[in-house]
Amino acid sequence: MPQPMASADIAGRWLTGSGSKRARTVAHHGVVKTLRGIVTVHYETFEHESDIGIRGFGQTIEEAFENAAIALYSVMVNVGSIAPRDARTFSVTAPDRELLFVEWLNALLSLSDIEHMVFARFEVIISGMSLTGRAWGEHLDHLRHQPRVEIKAATYHMLSVKKEHDLFVAQCVVDV
Repeated sequence: MPQPMASADIAGRWLTGSGSKRARTVAHHGVVKTLRGIVTVHYETFEHESDIGIRGFGQTIEEAFENAAIALYSVMVNVGSIAPRDARTFSVTAPDRELLFVEWLNALLSLSDIEHMVFARFEVIISGMSLTGRAWGEHLDHLRHQPRVEIKAATYHMLSVKKEHDLFVAQCVVDV
């Protein structure tokens, strides 16, 4: 399994290390062992060849999707700097929950590209194979949001949505 590329603070957000490399930590099922002890996290990113993997954890599948969306935006910008000023609502459908996950992420990326917005708060409602999502954010401010990497799309590589022990885990590799 690829190693996560970040360390977590107590709130479950990811912090980048100094320089161009990100600090590494070992995460398993939403729990991270750090020098400060065990910390519950909601998402993580991991290296994968020339791309980046994202993984969201949650008590429900909806929460795992929401947290994976935060992971998605954490790759692109400083999510801690995003104010949830404006909300956007949209729906996607797919034949199974793995494809629904990719559709969700790609709908967010399309919305960001079309409206030049970044998001940091999400709400997902899944009914059958339909997802209604709501995302809160604001227009991209290059100075405040500190853009990092442009994500082209969520892919089917390493795509997985499953329950592991007591948590749902939603993951895939994103094309950068």
